[in-house]
Amino acid sequence: MHLAIALRAQSVCPRRGQALQPAASRPIRLSGLLALLALGLAACGSGSGPAGAVPSSAPIGAAATKPGSQGLLGGSAFIVDENHGGTANSMRIVDVAWGRLVDVYDTRPTSPDYASDPLEPQNYTTRLVYPDFVVGEDVRTAFEAGQLKWELTSNPVNGRFRLRIGADAEQQQSIFAVRVAQASQSLDPIDPKGLSPAELPPYSMVARNAALVVRFDDLLDVGSIGLHSTVEVFAGNPPVVPFDARVLPDLNHGGVAQVTGKFHPTRLIVDLTISQDELATITPLVAANGLGLPASADSLAASVALRFPTVISSAYSQFAVLSNVKGTALNTDDSGAFDYTSPTGEVVWAMRAGNSSDDNNGFLVDFDQPRVVGSQPVTITQVTPILGTGGGLAVSVSLEFGVAGCALDPVPGDLLKISPELELEVTAPATLVGSTAVNVPLVLTPGSTEVDPAVLVGLSALYQTPWRDSLGAQLAPCFVRFSPSAGQLPAGQVEPQSQVIVRFSEAMDPASARPFDTFYVARSALVDASLSEAEAGALIQPPKPGDLVLGDTVPSPDFREVRFAPTLPMTHDQGSSESYFFNLVSGLDQGGLTDLAGNVLADVPGRIEFRLDPSAPSEDTGGWVLRFNAADEDGLAGTEVRGQVLWDESAGVLRPRPVQRFAAVVDRSQPMVSTMQPIPLGLQTPLSSQGSKVHLMWRYMDMGFSISQTDDLFMNLDLEGMALSPYGGSVVSTIYDQFELSLGHARNLPDEFLIPPPAQNFGLPMFPGSGFVEGNTFEQNYLPDPKAGRTVMHERELGYAVSNSGVFLSGTGTPMLQMPWNVGLPEDQKRFYTWRDTAITTFGNVNPNGELVAAGVPTMQEQTVLGLSTAGDVWGPSINDAAGKATKLGVPAVALPLLMEFRCYPTEQSSLNNFDVSIAVPSSPQPYFRAFSTGGTNASGNLVNKDPEQQISPTGGFNGNPLLPPLGAKTIPRDPTVYIGQADVVIRTSRAYTILMDAEQSPTTPIVGLPWKYEAAVVEPSAAEQPNGTAVVLAWRGDGSPSIDPVESAMFDAGRLDVFGEPLAGPLTAEVAAELVHPWVDPSWHSSLAEVSGSRFVQTRFTFLSSTASDLRPWLDSYGLAFER
Repeated sequence: MHLAIALRAQSVCPRRGQALQPAASRPIRLSGLLALLALGLAACGSGSGPAGAVPSSAPIGAAATKPGSQGLLGGSAFIVDENHGGTANSMRIVDVAWGRLVDVYDTRPTSPDYASDPLEPQNYTTRLVYPDFVVGEDVRTAFEAGQLKWELTSNPVNGRFRLRIGADAEQQQSIFAVRVAQASQSLDPIDPKGLSPAELPPYSMVARNAALVVRFDDLLDVGSIGLHSTVEVFAGNPPVVPFDARVLPDLNHGGVAQVTGKFHPTRLIVDLTISQDELATITPLVAANGLGLPASADSLAASVALRFPTVISSAYSQFAVLSNVKGTALNTDDSGAFDYTSPTGEVVWAMRAGNSSDDNNGFLVDFDQPRVVGSQPVTITQVTPILGTGGGLAVSVSLEFGVAGCALDPVPGDLLKISPELELEVTAPATLVGSTAVNVPLVLTPGSTEVDPAVLVGLSALYQTPWRDSLGAQLAPCFVRFSPSAGQLPAGQVEPQSQVIVRFSEAMDPASARPFDTFYVARSALVDASLSEAEAGALIQPPKPGDLVLGDTVPSPDFREVRFAPTLPMTHDQGSSESYFFNLVSGLDQGGLTDLAGNVLADVPGRIEFRLDPSAPSEDTGGWVLRFNAADEDGLAGTEVRGQVLWDESAGVLRPRPVQRFAAVVDRSQPMVSTMQPIPLGLQTPLSSQGSKVHLMWRYMDMGFSISQTDDLFMNLDLEGMALSPYGGSVVSTIYDQFELSLGHARNLPDEFLIPPPAQNFGLPMFPGSGFVEGNTFEQNYLPDPKAGRTVMHERELGYAVSNSGVFLSGTGTPMLQMPWNVGLPEDQKRFYTWRDTAITTFGNVNPNGELVAAGVPTMQEQTVLGLSTAGDVWGPSINDAAGKATKLGVPAVALPLLMEFRCYPTEQSSLNNFDVSIAVPSSPQPYFRAFSTGGTNASGNLVNKDPEQQISPTGGFNGNPLLPPLGAKTIPRDPTVYIGQADVVIRTSRAYTILMDAEQSPTTPIVGLPWKYEAAVVEPSAAEQPNGTAVVLAWRGDGSPSIDPVESAMFDAGRLDVFGEPLAGPLTAEVAAELVHPWVDPSWHSSLAEVSGSRFVQTRFTFLSSTASDLRPWLDSYGLAFER
């Protein structure tokens, strides 16, 4: 909430601990306000203030000259705050607020046209009054009663804000003072909250790049102010990470100390951003930061804390505290929240930083467009002092430009940077004579060091000016730099490995500088990355994969400079001077370079040509990039990517499936399960007091899923929980101290189809060996693939407390008992298992003799129950392609069952709970859906324990069902039992595949003997720019063929690839496979590019991992590979 600009008519004297505050009453006329201000402030300064306050020679709120200074200009004046003359025995924090850091200037009209056009610079001159002054965020250019109240602008070179008050600070002191007070009284207040667990949200929001003002009730000892010592700033979620800020005394507010007779401030400014130029003025050593605070995680919790230690303690390395002139530390009873856990007695003010859900993305409101800034070397050849300006150095100079082709006419706002401590600003247009700018009027910028004008003659400096379209294309190369520097300025003899550097007037949004879209280097002047679709007959076309130089954009720490850094040196033949073309893009509907508030560049230089140094060694490099801006980027027939992604054509990005949660129920509402026969009273396994180890299976069709070579919507399913159905709908409370749950993919897919009549053995299973294999160990039940084997999801030490609180009804009305896996855990501690995983390339349902087990998928039973057309039509049988090469035999992981392994360890507690189960095949024990070893009571009435760790192979158990006598009889170790239950599914992992990308972008052209060495992948956004908790993981496989015909090979058309990125094989009932089988030498996927080096053709697999905590998803804006030959 902003404070209104009004004053109480009955009193303008602040109470103890308060500054002059506006009232929530109607505004009054300026003339009345001036009269009240004069009368009230005079009374306030009469000595009738609060007990102990020291009378000031100037009224509170009025401007006074600092002792030893003259006049009111150039930082010589200050505004009197209520204080105790630095002698208080108890100092307190009055309040904390935030706003925008500006320099305050006055106005002196110089033309009769000023009244009608007060914004025209030629109609006035202006002088610095208060440097580093904090005003309200909502202070913008405004008029009052037809006259200019104030104008807010920013320097077009360094972005520093300037508030020009529409009054003369010397001739109109009262009006000037009132307007300055109004500007500072609209700061956003921070509620006095700490970080105690008892503190309730929400917390006050502070813009990420704002300046905080801490106001005290007495004069500060400036020597006691120290970042990370007496004034501590912390950020993060929660705020526990030390944060580098610029902590400076507010030299515009305070008073004169009674003892020293010198000015001392009553306020601290905590500037949350630090520019590269400001680093030279800061101690201790800190890092530049143009963004300010890290964004808060939400709109409630605190993410920022100011801490003020009040107790000196050498044991805790606290050797000083903030104090007044007398040396008195803060009063902890009345200065904000007090941290009782702190050994140094810290006063805490907590708040939250802005985030993307706040106005302006959580930053200060900003309507100024950023500018491209050029820096030209110059020499100062002549200096003439300008007299009578008041308030600091003013000179007229002549400047010789070091590069004649970059000489330009100076304009107001340009800066002459001599050193980090010395900078001057152009105040009026000047003339260029040849390569020399003459009669350039300059004034010292705020914060610069005063010097004798005579010492400036002969000095070298950088002349900084913003790009403007009126300069013309010939000057555009002067607005980029190179590192290493160009051998022939501005843009000739560039080293192949050089980075391209652009400077901006303010901090830029780093995510908007994208190396293949908005900030890029092209190999041709006929390429425009702002285009998506090629236009027939047009000279300028969108880039094909090989048209752009692979690289990355690297922002400076203050985000005011961005570099294009090529991943590898640019392609170059020694003796040649190849042309490359640097491009900036802004103002696009769906993107472009912007500042933090989203403003696009004011003007953009055209395409900038630069030429390589012919003497540089040859560089045989290359690369390709996919930008996802068009359905077909490489010019070949078909698309380049397929998989579980959604293509946002307008934004040119790939996004994975949204995060969704659902229950995959295995009960009698499912057609496949409904044909199975229930077992009365159910079964106790896996919960047994005598111990149990059991393998259970759930198939994709038991959960209602289907199988396809192309439809991957319900593949790569992450499981986060599991439940089994308790028989009877309730349970007896039991505690198992040790209980373990593991998951994997089963080796085989059981098909319970019965032989139909009139066959002699009709009614028996057609594929009895299609489930768990007789004689196999538990370990051999898993698909033999490292990614498919046993994965522990719930460790034994965590145990399992069974109770009715864990019983619930599924969406189909079936009672379920939640297994302990992930129960009660926060999202960041959960374990997920990816089932139907397309990253598992091993096939199952193949026996040791290399023969297919059962018919394949869909299964025969699936065909019969669900009315499908043909069993084994998707995967299973092997057929030949048109070239006579066989397709792969067997069933892939996406069709193999989920294998669940339960280990229940012996306990002294009784197990009285049974689970609801069905028998898949009533006429036979095969195919096996369950394999187990469970302890119990044998036929002699003796208890037999079975330690799961000792059960290598299934040994069965002991009959405990009185409806199936005899009790205690040994059971077979494998049977066709299917458990009723459900899997808790979350869409977290999504995968996609590229086609085979050709390094040379000409796949039919044979090339032999080039050792393609892939050096790096470039992914936009980078891992650091992806949402928290998300990631894009890459894998590769290569093909070293000298050439491949894309007409014959499906590997160049993503629409002809299956869910594994392989050529489509089906339908398998056809005489010939749909596509040619690709002749991989090594079909395996690799996590390192080095393992595919030497291959001309490379296929990439993207794995998108979304956040289940926030439901945020990663995305892919562009992707490329760089290589050397």
